[in-house]
Amino acid sequence: MLYIDGISLNKIKDELETTLKGKGVNKIVQTSSLAISMNFGKQKLIFSCFSSLPLCYLSDQKEENLLDENTTFSLNLKKQISGSSLISIEQIGFDRILIFKFSKLNELGEVKIFNLYFEMMGKHSNLVLTDSNNKVIDSIKRFSLEENSARVLFPGIDYSNPTIDLKIDPNLLSEKDFNIEKENNTLIKNVEGMGKLLVKNLSSYEKLTSILKDSISPKLFLD
Repeated sequence: MLYIDGISLNKIKDELETTLKGKGVNKIVQTSSLAISMNFGKQKLIFSCFSSLPLCYLSDQKEENLLDENTTFSLNLKKQISGSSLISIEQIGFDRILIFKFSKLNELGEVKIFNLYFEMMGKHSNLVLTDSNNKVIDSIKRFSLEENSARVLFPGIDYSNPTIDLKIDPNLLSEKDFNIEKENNTLIKNVEGMGKLLVKNLSSYEKLTSILKDSISPKLFLD
């Protein structure tokens, strides 16, 4: 399983927004039961909601369509998002939820706004399409009360965020509090966006502030 924490996702968000903001969506393909390919010209934005690989990334390779027919979700996505422009990508705090905002001119000349929530939550990972009032239009997964007692998700209801524990914003964390949390091994539990790999390699408060402020710089490692 590929694990991305909220701070890493924040860097990915910046890269995606720099690359895609203002560009139009010209094609949408649901390549499998839990994956979507969204074309911005020659570049493709891939969403994977598989529990072992919850991830969104850019690709210039052709994605193979493994579905025999369109699903209701892909049809709704094409109807509302095809021909639209991406106006922003936001993140809910430092949690693993991105909001892709699209703008589209309808047949009456009115500008319509749609939100695509990408929730990277392991087995509960999901793509949720809403209108400008945050009413759910559709989602790639639908959860009943029996499957998830804390949250119901189906068309027509108001979108609500998954249950998220209140944690400290890493940008507001003081050096004193950082040292206390690190000494007590509670950085992951009490600070937003912290993952095991980050905490393992976080040697000092200065290292954390550097990571938060520096621009993205992808690297390849061979183990």
